[in-house]
Amino acid sequence: MGIIQLKKLKEIDKKILRHLLQDSHQPLNKIAEDIGTTRQNISQRIKRLREKEIINSYTITLNYENIEELKVRAYILFREDPNIKIRKENEKILKNIPQVTNFSRLFGKYDGLLEIIAKDNDEVTNIVNKLHTLKGIKETETFIVHTIIKNDKNAPIFNLLE
Repeated sequence: MGIIQLKKLKEIDKKILRHLLQDSHQPLNKIAEDIGTTRQNISQRIKRLREKEIINSYTITLNYENIEELKVRAYILFREDPNIKIRKENEKILKNIPQVTNFSRLFGKYDGLLEIIAKDNDEVTNIVNKLHTLKGIKETETFIVHTIIKNDKNAPIFNLLE
């Protein structure tokens, strides 16, 4: 589709999105009742939001802090050779590491940022060592997260839907 501006959505669509972001599993009847419309209207509007590719999928969010095998979160910043071919090869490898939850290219001192969730510090070390075996990786800096104060990727969306 194309890029949309949330502020230009109809108020009812904003309300629907807020409800779905809070709990995407809630029944359409409940959303309709809360908003003051019919279930059919909610269904049609959700269908249009999907067609516009505003809604991509319905999913669950796991609480990683309660999963024994995923206790360590870390961020790894790295510098890399600017050669596009080398970077593309590294991207393929890094995207296939299961512990990598986010991989971003950066402007600035570092060229990339990996967010990883691992079972322990040894697993983090193994990933950093693997990173150092890749062609063109010049430097890494690793940060182990000790406390997560806020982790809400939907916060900016809720702000725009006000």
